[in-house]
Amino acid sequence: KIINTVSWSLWDSNRELLDGLRKLANGSSSPEELYCHTNESNKGAFWHTLCGGVECDPGSVSSPKRVHRTGELIDVTRYQKWEAWITGETHLNSVEFQTMEIGNVNQLVGSTSAGRRFIKTQKGYIGWAPEKCEEGDLVVVLAGGGVPYILHSEPEIEIPEYGEGSFPCYSVLGDSYVHGIMDGEVFELLDESDREMKEIILI
Repeated sequence: KIINTVSWSLWDSNRELLDGLRKLANGSSSPEELYCHTNESNKGAFWHTLCGGVECDPGSVSSPKRVHRTGELIDVTRYQKWEAWITGETHLNSVEFQTMEIGNVNQLVGSTSAGRRFIKTQKGYIGWAPEKCEEGDLVVVLAGGGVPYILHSEPEIEIPEYGEGSFPCYSVLGDSYVHGIMDGEVFELLDESDREMKEIILI
């Protein structure tokens, strides 16, 4: 379940806003503590999440680039350079932006966050969800599916052919990036006590 959500525009960002996102992601935990069930630190998970779990090969913003999914960040230094740039006064068209990895990272963060809200779930997972999501919406992995989806609760309905009582109904707001539960690995990594399989009705 989503417990916090923040709308973030890359072009309106500054140090205070980026620090706010980091504090939302870490909570009371240290940046060096492990993130949820993974072997990755909270700091690494935060950077990974900002870029939607993908890496971009170094190069100038005008040259062809190869974007690929990666299990762990290959080079955190490029993200640290991006942070220094996005919270500083370096101009968008500066030589530094054009010739270093900053431009590539900036494109990844921009495309990942466009039309999305930064979220944190009740169990401590962070990610990006559709802009129209709100606190209380559910993050689910549908049986047989891969990426997590965001569901919004709707009034329950009765279906006589399925027996007595009413059934929970949800509308689908869209897919999401939630670090640590992509590609359906949640079914294997989480303890059975943390998993809840149930039938729902999508409307």
